[in-house]
Amino acid sequence: MTKTISARRVSQRHDGWTPKRRGKFLDVLARTANVRAAAEAAGKGKCTAYTLRRRDPHFARAWEEALTSAMDELEAVAFERARDGVEKVVVRAGGTPVTIREYSDRLLMFMLSRRRPEAYAALAVDEEDEELTLYRAVEARVAMIEARREGAAE
Repeated sequence: MTKTISARRVSQRHDGWTPKRRGKFLDVLARTANVRAAAEAAGKGKCTAYTLRRRDPHFARAWEEALTSAMDELEAVAFERARDGVEKVVVRAGGTPVTIREYSDRLLMFMLSRRRPEAYAALAVDEEDEELTLYRAVEARVAMIEARREGAAE
């Protein structure tokens, strides 16, 4: 008995990452830097996105470009917040709401150190030295006070 091979069309397996879905994923990733949100927007799972990135060097390159774009935007927002502060509403005694502007020196220092790390490396060491000097001065003062107490008690 001879088997007959049918001439029916064999469909290829498709992972569902159509060009449209890839574009949507990369667009959302470039705006949010959030892989999970980008995968959801594309109607795909996060794990399959990582699989595609490992498998497709063009997609991996586009992924990195999207993240770079997102990080550039986030860096700009962080710099603006460090420079201009953030408005917050606080309630004073008596229930009066007042708008204040808060600034973050820590965020500003971080932003500056990321831009020019060589210029701020010495500053970090100087701050550490100042803290150590202050700590030693406090420690010496406490020892002096304890010695006086012990002398007065004798």
